[in-house]
Amino acid sequence: MKVLSICVLLIVFPIVSVSYAQETEYQGTSKKLLGVGSEFDENGNGFDIDYILEGELRNTVEIDPTSKSITFEYDSKGIEGDVLIIFLPQALIDNPIGVYIDDVQETSAIRNQQGNLTRLIIPVFEDSKEIKIVGTNVIPEFSNIVFTILILTTIFAVLIGKSKFSGNIRHSGY
Repeated sequence: MKVLSICVLLIVFPIVSVSYAQETEYQGTSKKLLGVGSEFDENGNGFDIDYILEGELRNTVEIDPTSKSITFEYDSKGIEGDVLIIFLPQALIDNPIGVYIDDVQETSAIRNQQGNLTRLIIPVFEDSKEIKIVGTNVIPEFSNIVFTILILTTIFAVLIGKSKFSGNIRHSGY
């Protein structure tokens, strides 16, 4: 009988694992970082990143194409436990696979796709200073203009090489 009542309780009251971000009643304010990655954009515009946070992300965002990461500086403004909800364009960072707070991996971060945006929910604390998000790709190191110039230069070199060496080939009559 005892086993049956436990089974009924488990069915009626399911036990659900709840993340930190879902446990807290959140009081964050909607904010925006403007022109992130403008140094990599051929038009110089960059990306506008929306986020919700009680503290603040400073406008000094570091994008590292080599490590495929974006690093944000966090100011807690004295908030003990905060939650960052950030919306990252896929064109800026594709498939964020890791979140690091002060170089320690944050395993309770939640990620989901919303169209061409990735929404991350990340718990941060008063002593946190740096939030690094690592993806499978960040802003391409080379813009479309660079690739166009590379392709045209290669075609030009092949054509010059072909015309230069075509006159030196002798037909031996075999």
